[in-house]
Amino acid sequence: MHTITSIGGSWFPGTEYVDIVGLDVYAKSTSTSFADAFGEFYDTYAAPNNLPFVLGETGWFDGGSDSEKIYWLGQVSGAQARERCPLYEGFSWFEYDKPSEGDFRVVMGSSDLASQVLG
Repeated sequence: MHTITSIGGSWFPGTEYVDIVGLDVYAKSTSTSFADAFGEFYDTYAAPNNLPFVLGETGWFDGGSDSEKIYWLGQVSGAQARERCPLYEGFSWFEYDKPSEGDFRVVMGSSDLASQVLG
């Protein structure tokens, strides 16, 4: 996981140009929580500027197993995400089967994993 400080504050043009902040992250470990993955970004860009925060694209790196996808979907959709980041507005899951890279799907795959997490 790269830290936000590695890109520096000069990358943020200011609230006169930015209406929403977000990033794309693919999980690689079930020891990574929502707070681990996004807390620093949120604290650097969303919270101090009172800007909505979204995940433009997320999923499990290389597709992942069903249990890995269920874990990460729970992290990005669970109450703890909104508790840690009150300006968090949502995410876009990479719902695609890329045979050369992995099956990232949680809705359209052989089993509807999303319903197990989202209800």
